Amino acid sequence: MAKSILIVNGHPDASKARLCAALAEAYERGAIAAGHKVRRLDIGLIDVPLMASRDEYESPDCPPQIALAQRDVAWADHVVIVFPLWLGTMPAKLKALLEQVLRKDFAFGPKGFGEARLKGKSARVVVTMGMPAIIFGDMGDPESKVAKAKKDHRDYTLLNELNTQPRTTYMAGL
Repeated sequence: MAKSILIVNGHPDASKARLCAALAEAYERGAIAAGHKVRRLDIGLIDVPLMASRDEYESPDCPPQIALAQRDVAWADHVVIVFPLWLGTMPAKLKALLEQVLRKDFAFGPKGFGEARLKGKSARVVVTMGMPAIIFGDMGDPESKVAKAKKDHRDYTLLNELNTQPRTTYMAGL
């Protein structure tokens, strides 16, 4: 059965040369080829104001570009969000878009989170990394590259002396 799919390119740079743009385009082509209806939202092409107060969040009035984004989310059975990982999270412009779109009377009713109005929709999140990940792997497998690297004498953590129990470790260069 055909689905209505909204693909959000969450990279703030609208350039088609960006990996997120290429992934969103490939997802769109595949979905159309599979018989689905597709709409795109590229945040690099729209103005997304920051939400600065609870009054703004609770206001039913929103900028026209946000109302269009809400219309697309309401239309979609499935939402795909593609974004680059920046400083461990999504870009600020994508966060601002989500805050604007998911306003109180759109995503939630008067009871807040207890009245989910987007129930029944599915989502997929595709996250890219612009910086190389040195090592990912299974710490439970003693033969994995990451488990072996953790045993290296150059492996260290930050603020370990404060008992912060960090999950991220670093490898000292020689």
